[in-house]
Amino acid sequence: FTIIMTLVGFLVCSTIISQIVVVMDRINQDRSEYLEETRAIRDFMVSRGMPLRLQTKVKRYLEYQYKSRKIVHQNHEVMMKLSPFLRQEIQEFMNRSVLEHHPFFRNMDPITLAEVCTLGQSVLYAPGDIVMRKGRLCSSIVFLVRGTLQP
Repeated sequence: FTIIMTLVGFLVCSTIISQIVVVMDRINQDRSEYLEETRAIRDFMVSRGMPLRLQTKVKRYLEYQYKSRKIVHQNHEVMMKLSPFLRQEIQEFMNRSVLEHHPFFRNMDPITLAEVCTLGQSVLYAPGDIVMRKGRLCSSIVFLVRGTLQP
């Protein structure tokens, strides 16, 4: 009995350790991919003679995107595994709660609202990014789901 329990304990411990190694490897792989992408973008910006201020903004955005990427990347992967109809249903569910809070959409016909919900796109802005400029023509409407805006 003692030998069996020792073997079971060994197998459980080795399974846990192997899972930790897999997680650490994935973290290192994600970090390596991020570093490679940022190096390629930095080289691109330097070769085009972009101003240092703009390079800094791009670097800051990429860092923010990398830190936020886990959730965004997972959502995209899940959605791409689904059929187009299921993706449409999920988009409708996720966007409906945001749109229904706006007076323009509140009393809209349910079928039309469902169509509008499928047109929505999630966009990630880093702190300090410009979402829109006052007085400029816009081709989209923006609903702030998380965060704050400054004039």
